[in-house]
Amino acid sequence: MNDREEKWQEEDEEGILLPPPPRRASGGTDHREEAPRKAPWPLRFLAWTSLAVICFGVGYLVASGGLKWIDKKGLLAQRDVVQTPAEVKALMEQDVTSKDVAVRRTVYKAYVMGAEGLAQKEVPLVPGVLEEDLRQVLDVALEPLRGQNGAGDTLRVLHVFRAGDMLYLDVSDAFLTAVKALPSQQGALVMTGLVRTVTEGFPPLSQVRILVNGKEATDRQPVDLTVPWTLAPSS
Repeated sequence: MNDREEKWQEEDEEGILLPPPPRRASGGTDHREEAPRKAPWPLRFLAWTSLAVICFGVGYLVASGGLKWIDKKGLLAQRDVVQTPAEVKALMEQDVTSKDVAVRRTVYKAYVMGAEGLAQKEVPLVPGVLEEDLRQVLDVALEPLRGQNGAGDTLRVLHVFRAGDMLYLDVSDAFLTAVKALPSQQGALVMTGLVRTVTEGFPPLSQVRILVNGKEATDRQPVDLTVPWTLAPSS
């Protein structure tokens, strides 16, 4: 027993509690436990990043697999929504009056030239892009011209452009051929029918300007195509 241990024992007997003397290792040197050393911060950062990537990957795989399984069971399918082109085609071929089909259609009026003036022709369409709806309705309005001067199917609406209340109607060359075969009164009737079709079905459009193959028309007979057409107040 060394001097320090004897002093600790004497003070302990006197009622003064002191911490026990440190133990010595067999070699006579003090034995202290060293605190664990942390890994360098780049290595720790890499470890945490790897753990986050693994957790994200596992979560993604589990979620993706779960959604695929639910989709195969048909639990996510919406019966009122078409998802493929084949379904769209099948839907359009069904009878609109069928109880199982709820398709909102808009019925446009096309004013076509008839034997006794303008006649109305209904054009039911499922509303889509406005320009495409315009093109289809105007194709119907131009139908009587296809029998004039052998115009046939070459008379087509190529493009339609809107600018405020003005509609630029771009047609093929066959339009001029067909119009020139008409008397001036019937030619004016065709233009009036086009303007009424556009004005009543597609507000705020109120004027129609004819383009031929993308260029301004220069023909003035039998009707003046160099100016925009609009309805007179009494029309």
